[in-house]
Amino acid sequence: MRRTKSEAEQTKNDLVMAALEIFSEQGYAATKLSDIAKRAGTTRGAIYWHFENKDALFSYLINEGMNHLNIYVEETYSTAGTFLERTKKLYVGFKNMGKYEHALFHFIKDNFLQVRKIPAVESILKSFFNKAIDALKIVEREIVKAQIIGEIKKDIDVEAYSASILNFLALLGMKSKTEASMIEVCLPGFEMKDYSNELVEIVFNGLHSLETK
Repeated sequence: MRRTKSEAEQTKNDLVMAALEIFSEQGYAATKLSDIAKRAGTTRGAIYWHFENKDALFSYLINEGMNHLNIYVEETYSTAGTFLERTKKLYVGFKNMGKYEHALFHFIKDNFLQVRKIPAVESILKSFFNKAIDALKIVEREIVKAQIIGEIKKDIDVEAYSASILNFLALLGMKSKTEASMIEVCLPGFEMKDYSNELVEIVFNGLHSLETK
């Protein structure tokens, strides 16, 4: 029986969610397409209909995750408010994102270090780094604009602070599902994401321009 376009799209969505779960659970090297198909409740043939091979599926997930991240960063910094206010929105809003977006970001965090030394995914990593640079440039652009109007200090290293902002986002929201931070291990029940506002105040208070105080 010929499948409709909507049915094919649903199968693809099921495969993507299954792949996110399996890759994060088993790692890139140990994951088999048959594992993904079984989790999605379909066949390997369905995978090959949408993706050429495991590398293509993995690459799709990396690109999806980074695209969603870049869109989120761009949209957040396009809202009203000072640079610091919008940066706070970046962190506070992250924990309220949808299940699919969180699954994508966890996938990147859980798998990135594992695949860095696998030659077959070199092109995938190149794509990842290019999209990460795009995200950095968005933040750098906003930092420079904030410096020009006197919202933050003019003597800071723009590239370093841009990287710090995105790394802090990773610390708060993209922490591996299978690993807890040192603080969370020492303080059972403590969730870093629940303290987004306080942590942002502490980390970025030093960015305030003396001209605005």
